[in-house]
Amino acid sequence: MEKLNAHFLDAVWGGDLQLTRRLLGEGADVETSNEFGENALRIAAQNGNVECMRLLVQRGAQLDARNEQGVTALHTAAIFKALGCVKFLLDAGANVNVQDLEGVTALHIAVLNEHVDCVKMLLERKANVAARSTEGWTPLHTVAQSGHIDCVKLLLQHGADPNARTQLEDLTSLDVAAEKGHTQCVNLLLQWGAKPSASTLHSAHPDCVQTLLNAGVDASTKDTRGYTVLHSVAEKGDVKCLETILRHEADIHATSSKGETALHIAASRGRLDCVMLLLKKGANVHAKDAAGLTALHCAAQEGHADCVKVLVEKGTKVDTRDSQGFTPLHKACERNHIKCAELLLRHRADKNAVTIHGHTALHRAARGGHFACVKLLIEKGVDIHKRSVLGNCALYLAAQNGHAQCLQILLEHQTNPNVKSKGGWSALHIAAQNGHAECVKLLLSKGADPRAVSAGGMTVLHVASHGGHCECVHILIKKGADVNSKASGGWTPLHRATQSGALQCMQMLLDGGANVNDFTDLHCTALYVAALGGITDAAKLLLLNGADPNIATKGKWTPLHVASQNGHFNCVELLLVKRAIIDIKSASGWTPLHCAAHNNRLAVLKLLLHCGAKLDIKTADGKTALELATLTKHTDCISILSKKKISKVPRKK
Repeated sequence: MEKLNAHFLDAVWGGDLQLTRRLLGEGADVETSNEFGENALRIAAQNGNVECMRLLVQRGAQLDARNEQGVTALHTAAIFKALGCVKFLLDAGANVNVQDLEGVTALHIAVLNEHVDCVKMLLERKANVAARSTEGWTPLHTVAQSGHIDCVKLLLQHGADPNARTQLEDLTSLDVAAEKGHTQCVNLLLQWGAKPSASTLHSAHPDCVQTLLNAGVDASTKDTRGYTVLHSVAEKGDVKCLETILRHEADIHATSSKGETALHIAASRGRLDCVMLLLKKGANVHAKDAAGLTALHCAAQEGHADCVKVLVEKGTKVDTRDSQGFTPLHKACERNHIKCAELLLRHRADKNAVTIHGHTALHRAARGGHFACVKLLIEKGVDIHKRSVLGNCALYLAAQNGHAQCLQILLEHQTNPNVKSKGGWSALHIAAQNGHAECVKLLLSKGADPRAVSAGGMTVLHVASHGGHCECVHILIKKGADVNSKASGGWTPLHRATQSGALQCMQMLLDGGANVNDFTDLHCTALYVAALGGITDAAKLLLLNGADPNIATKGKWTPLHVASQNGHFNCVELLLVKRAIIDIKSASGWTPLHCAAHNNRLAVLKLLLHCGAKLDIKTADGKTALELATLTKHTDCISILSKKKISKVPRKK
């Protein structure tokens, strides 16, 4: 049967009517479809074979049968401009308004194909001119894209609504035609009552703007951004269209919702011709938007040197500041627009001007890694030592962001590589914290102190270790950084690396002579830190390197206490294997078992009991582990402790 059906579809495709008839007589399925989901009727429609379609319908083919996309034979006939097939199907009773899965009708397809005769026929058969696709497009929207005037006329004459809007984009057919620049179509739609809106004018092709203005659309109407049509055209850069709008007395000083004039927009987009025309027509070169930006700021930050040149020559104040204190030079340098920066400096821009945060143009360039601008500013004599409100100089900012090339040239012109920010951090601190090994090497080669200490006692090695930056740690140890230095609270680099679980850094520090049992002011060892955080791999490394599991804090808390308290099963198991004292007491008489019971750490509780933890030990205030579990209503722990026996080695779930 499958072979018979395949031969049947081949016969239909080849237009062999006699063979098609014979195969149907032999039992071929009239509704069978090929691997593409096309049945015989749609194949015949594709080939424009009316007689074959007639035979198929006579033999029971369903007129409106669909493929997986919902396409029928009528859709197919319209797609392939098979007018005879369209007529036959309609005469035979096919649904003229049938829609595919995207809501498309044969009328949508016919107007899209600009097939006037097909459009006429469908309209005569009462095709729905208001039919909408899933995106809300009517046939009139569809033909407005191509601007085929005869099809537009036919649809309007049959009642198409020129003001119907799409669902997703909220467009009318006039919006579509105007955007595509179909002036004749726009005129026709206006004659039939299409109502232009601000969005119609704003999105319109330059060729249609004059038509819409002549139709009475107000040039001062604003879109959702607060743009007038003057803003929109300046954005597109069509100077002829801009002239047209200005002749209609558009307000050249109108502002958007962000306070931008058309001059701001033109300058920001680099529309030089528009900038020149607006200036010629009286645009205010000093106007500021809501953020305090002038057109010169906009041109400089976007790198439009030709616009910068014109604006400066027209008298814009070269050092005008925005609300954050940024000058156009700041804007140019933070985006690495070297030509703009050169132009501004040539017109005597203040190279040392500062923002409200104390940033100079050099700060912005160094922070962004813009070597060309950094070099230019240094050559022009910028104050290289100037600090921001936070006390950061350009050297610090370059190091912070890992810009080695900028750092190199700054070091060549700055004698002190150890200059510090307000927090006492040096450039070496910040480079190491962020893992910028190349910058660390460079700073050390220029005399930066590897033992530099911040206001909080943090050395460069502390911050590199805490960040897990192994290459930086290696470089610093090699350069003589003290592996046992202590920050405030007595924390060593090993404590910091342990806290972060930076195993490779920990090993480097230990290999470099770090004291594995050194402790903080509260007598916390690195092992205590690992146990507290449940960092089992770090704890294992420390124990392998000789860490004592029984060193206690000032409150007599051991690593086993805090691991038990926090339910870190693997750490507890490791510590017990490494001979941590199971019933060791804190200053308040608590054992690890007390900690587990009080905090409902069931798996740890079972493990401790299995390893021999004593049940009858009491805290300083006379509480056993069972009594603590009872007080805190931890029923599972109460149950286990009441039985006083564990039969199996527990496994963490």
